[in-house]
Amino acid sequence: MAMPSHLEIVQPPLAYASPGFRVANASASPWDKMHAGVWEPYTFELLDSLLISQEHPVFVDIGAFVGPLSLYAASLNATVFAAEADVENFALLLKNIRENSDGLRARISSHLLAVSNVTGVARMSKPSEADSPNSAAHKTGSSSAVSILETIRSAGAAEEATPRSSGPARQWWTVPSMALPLYLQELLDNSGAGGGFSRSRPFVVSMDIEGAESEALQAAFAMVAAAEESARPPLILEMHPGFFPHEGGGRARYVASTCRVLALYRKLYFLGRDHQPRCDAGQKDHGRSNCHWPAVLAEFESVHSVAAFMMTTTQDAFMLHAIHSADQHHRPLIYTQVEMPTPQQSIEDAHHKTLADGHLLNIRTLYGVSLPVI
Repeated sequence: MAMPSHLEIVQPPLAYASPGFRVANASASPWDKMHAGVWEPYTFELLDSLLISQEHPVFVDIGAFVGPLSLYAASLNATVFAAEADVENFALLLKNIRENSDGLRARISSHLLAVSNVTGVARMSKPSEADSPNSAAHKTGSSSAVSILETIRSAGAAEEATPRSSGPARQWWTVPSMALPLYLQELLDNSGAGGGFSRSRPFVVSMDIEGAESEALQAAFAMVAAAEESARPPLILEMHPGFFPHEGGGRARYVASTCRVLALYRKLYFLGRDHQPRCDAGQKDHGRSNCHWPAVLAEFESVHSVAAFMMTTTQDAFMLHAIHSADQHHRPLIYTQVEMPTPQQSIEDAHHKTLADGHLLNIRTLYGVSLPVI
């Protein structure tokens, strides 16, 4: 089989550990932005810190989209398990994996699966316009097309309605679903990890499932709590408090269920990027940028601070990193503190001072931003 052309190689900026990987169409989103270093750069730098130079690391990518994190982690020699519930995104994920060498392909196991709190069948939906063959979403995948699980039906049980969206113009489908603790246990049993979490073998879990993280995390509480504290898997979570209205107590329930699990970790960080890129004029490599946006980890004082932030934030979503200890980061990162409010400040004003004014961390992605070339 002929190897893909150089135009189909995604090469992250030189500051990152990944040598790059191949995809079906490198000019499409998110690959063009990833190549330029402006697509969630903080996540890739954090993966470098968690996975590089580790012996047999495992990366679990729940809500894998079309494979940016999975392919990146596999290029760092991690064993990767990628779960994606959107059938179109899953097809693109498989297509992108196939473009790579036998060695990298062998490191990724992909699952068409909705990970939540119930094992059975999940009914999913997304806006129907994403199904148009001429739409950008159809060609490149949609990073937030799939809604929260609309309905969940466990084996032998009546369908449990969990409506999260409305309107007639939606595309619907069903996929297998698996409770998060069962899914993680299956991976532990089949990845050479000895059936349990271990500090000696990193087992990193990323989750971006559009609001369903609250049910999934709650289901995994007992499993995570039972693990030795220092062996609990580092989490990289896209949190979605803004998806849940205050009316009717939806936001409060979301915050309570997610924070119950987050309280099991000593270190909780708002994950974002620094206010300006860094460039190294001494680094030269044809096709790779010598500039990058450094990751910044803003530490919350406690889980109560996280809860207060989620209850008051006006953002739909933000990135959160939970870990036992900062010494599990094996490459240098920038750390700061999330400021707590003074008597004259609201919680949101205090967080804005640290996150927005200090590091622009309220900007989760960098679409439309370009890096200089030196």
